[in-house]
Amino acid sequence: MNQETPRRGTTDQQEAVIQQMATLMTQMVTTAGTRAQDFLTITNGSAAIACLAMIGSESPYARSPVVKILLATFLIGLILAGVTMMRGFAYTTVLAFDFRDAVGRLRSGDSTWDELMRLFDPIRGRRLFRTNVAIGAASLITFLVGAAGAIFWLLVLCD
Repeated sequence: MNQETPRRGTTDQQEAVIQQMATLMTQMVTTAGTRAQDFLTITNGSAAIACLAMIGSESPYARSPVVKILLATFLIGLILAGVTMMRGFAYTTVLAFDFRDAVGRLRSGDSTWDELMRLFDPIRGRRLFRTNVAIGAASLITFLVGAAGAIFWLLVLCD
């Protein structure tokens, strides 16, 4: 009879399922984060380009201060989107280099498994996640405010 050995309260089959689910959740989070980042960058960037095109055009509204305010709003949103991107890049880069160094020390016997696992501090990861979500939300809000302002300006004030 093939009996699975328990591992800290779980069987080998349960551990395999846990690993598969962890991989799927990581992929989902990565995909969602990448799509959100792309959305914020593309929407704020496109709106800023539209404002620049308006300023550079022969339109009677090209010199309007409203266009410059909208441009500033979308640029702030674009900068915030860039900040979230760079924070994520910096975090993963530092983590990758620290991991490489810790694995080297572990293999040479100069480190322990616990020291390697300390790299994946959940508090540090949660702090980065929460801050990036807040910055991303601020970027989205600037886009929404700018878009609402542009619509109001075009539909109400330009008539």
